[in-house]
Amino acid sequence: MEAALATAAGSGVASLANVRAKIETEIGQMVGARELRILSMRKSSEGGWTARIEAFVRDPQLSINNQLGNKEILEVKVFQAEFDSQAELIGFDMEGA
Repeated sequence: MEAALATAAGSGVASLANVRAKIETEIGQMVGARELRILSMRKSSEGGWTARIEAFVRDPQLSINNQLGNKEILEVKVFQAEFDSQAELIGFDMEGA
C-alpha cells in the first residue's frame, strides 16, 4: 500500500517537474522571454496543470540598437498556460489581451 502511494506521489512530482521544464523551455522560447517566473500552479480537474506565468520580454518599440550599443527595454507580460496529464501544452493565453 505505501509503495503504491509513493509511486503515485512520485509520478505527480515528475509530472510537475515536466510542466516546469516545458514552461522554461517551450513557453520561454515562444514569447522570447529573457526571464520567467511561475506565479502559481494548480492541478486542474482533468488531471493536468494550470500555470500563471510572468515573463520579461523585449519591447521592440522602446529598445535601441545603434553604433553606441544596444539597450533593451523589457516589459512584464502575464500568461496563463494549461497542460494535460502528459505535460503537453493544450492552452496558452496572455492576460489582458
